Amino acid sequence: MFCTQCGTQAVPGAKFCASCGTALPISAHLPQQERSTPEQSTETSNQIKPKIKSGPSGVGGWLLLLVIGMLALGPLLGAGRINADFMMAERQYPNLGSLAEWITFKRTTWWAFAVVAAISMYGGWDLVSSRDWSVVNRAKVILWLTGPIASIVLAIVIPLAVFGKTEASDPQFIGAFIASVIAASIWTAYLSKSKRVRNTYRYKTVVNETAPDGTTPLMMAAMLGEVTKINELVAAGADINATDERGWTALMFAASRNESDAAQALLKFDANIAHVNKDNKTASDIAGDRGNEEIVEIIRLHIADGSKPNEALQRDAPQAARP
Repeated sequence: MFCTQCGTQAVPGAKFCASCGTALPISAHLPQQERSTPEQSTETSNQIKPKIKSGPSGVGGWLLLLVIGMLALGPLLGAGRINADFMMAERQYPNLGSLAEWITFKRTTWWAFAVVAAISMYGGWDLVSSRDWSVVNRAKVILWLTGPIASIVLAIVIPLAVFGKTEASDPQFIGAFIASVIAASIWTAYLSKSKRVRNTYRYKTVVNETAPDGTTPLMMAAMLGEVTKINELVAAGADINATDERGWTALMFAASRNESDAAQALLKFDANIAHVNKDNKTASDIAGDRGNEEIVEIIRLHIADGSKPNEALQRDAPQAARP
């Protein structure tokens, strides 16, 4: 075994090069029987690395039910309900049909409902025809527009404008309004959390969106020490080694703030500790400069346990191991 920095042959059992002090690959100081084969190393790496399951995709399951509701069921049921309400009122009060205000009220209600139905069908068709995350955000807005907001317009705003009064205190309206709020909330949560939705509409493009300074959601999560968020973002396809305009990675943000749990989470996902920013500093350098010795030690141990490629050791090992 030879040193990857200066090429000097390593002394059996040594952990550091006797010539330049570079940390040697773990296999250099292990007895022959303890060294793992490439196949064993791969198996161990796969066991350590968090498994990311792709999950279902495509317009199916609950997503299909939502699409059908937006495209057909919602508009049809809404039209049937409005028509039934008008017919019941005219049966109870036969003279309503001759009143100008009633005619205006019916016409305005139908026009408003037509707009609501068109918006709903547009949102449903968008979910079927597009595969961009923006349609999911648009569908969330449409669910509230065609649900609670439409209820307010049809049951309060239009009657108030035509008749000068409304029956907002009617228990039937209150119950229907609460039901629409609950339904919109449930479907909004589904669109936000569903793996099928994320896989179908390329959530990866969103998790890698950058701010004007180049920072990503993963960098912000690392800086704040939000380990759960880090796991979610990486599982959704976040680029673990993306850089901002200064050349900083998520690991560097964690190192700068001494967020040890975040740093360990990023290292499990193979964050590159050899990367240097525009100031020619690694994550270990940044941690050391700020007195965050815990991060320096975490990176040193990550190197020592043999989980980093040799080429990354060439730069990081001497710096991560220094006091």
